[in-house]
Amino acid sequence: MTLIAAFRTKDGVAICADSQETIGDFRQTVQKIAPISVAGYQLVIAGSGDADPIEGFIIRVKRRFSQESLPPTTDHALFLLEDELALFYSKDLASEQSMKLFIAVSCPASKEYKVWVSYQHILKELGDVELIGWEEPLYKVTATRMYQPNMSLQQAVIAAVNVLVIGEESSNYIKGPFSLAIIRENGIWIETEEYINTLRDRLNKFEAYTNQILLACADTSIYSRDLHKALVNFAVTAQTMHEEQINEAIAKSAKRGFQINDPLSKVPPGILVEVGNDGNIRVRHDVNGIEEMVKRVNIALEKQRKDEEATGVKE
Repeated sequence: MTLIAAFRTKDGVAICADSQETIGDFRQTVQKIAPISVAGYQLVIAGSGDADPIEGFIIRVKRRFSQESLPPTTDHALFLLEDELALFYSKDLASEQSMKLFIAVSCPASKEYKVWVSYQHILKELGDVELIGWEEPLYKVTATRMYQPNMSLQQAVIAAVNVLVIGEESSNYIKGPFSLAIIRENGIWIETEEYINTLRDRLNKFEAYTNQILLACADTSIYSRDLHKALVNFAVTAQTMHEEQINEAIAKSAKRGFQINDPLSKVPPGILVEVGNDGNIRVRHDVNGIEEMVKRVNIALEKQRKDEEATGVKE
């Protein structure tokens, strides 16, 4: 068994899968999301059901797409995939075997992407949020509650990971490590296991606090001033934890020389980071800090201008 969760947003799709495969009384770890690059297409095929047919279909798709000479488009990809599925169901899939698939395609050249769910040999475009595999009501309810119409792609990633975390904690059939694919018009990206584990840690840390606030907000037996105090304490705690997590993300980026080809931004856009001569990093989270930074930069530029006027040499 397996569990795969997919969340759609206006900026792309996040798909997260576990890695446990059960064969009789035995379990093994498999990579259930592996990107394919062929003939200008990028594809991900993630499925539940019998493992051998799924792997066989993936092989057929690779062969079929490798023979293509037409410019890559999602419409043409849909034709090829449904045609190959029809052939596969008629020739290769035994009557006692089954499979259900998420199939994602990105065409960077034409800036298109699509994600479909298979219904035998027919592909239906992905809805807002869908699960395949070990579809217990708990996981469906969790995914539906996590989904928000205007959620960002970053939040969709977190929601998909959270569904898998709950699945792992409540079922013997769902097990990490998790795989996470991000599908956008500029390609398909696979997040690192390190980042997925970071998200898991963040979710666990925040869960205890959010549960307390949920209970307090719905409890009419407490005074409003006590609720206000709880909310203020939560706001301070949440902001502190959030800033610490941003600092950690920036520190990891700094170790790589700030040269990271990430599919998604891990920090707020435009956040100011000071790197001292000693290599120490200071992240400016507050407005006053940003204003102070701008002021110091302007002072430095004015000093440079006056030095140039005095010496007649531009630096």
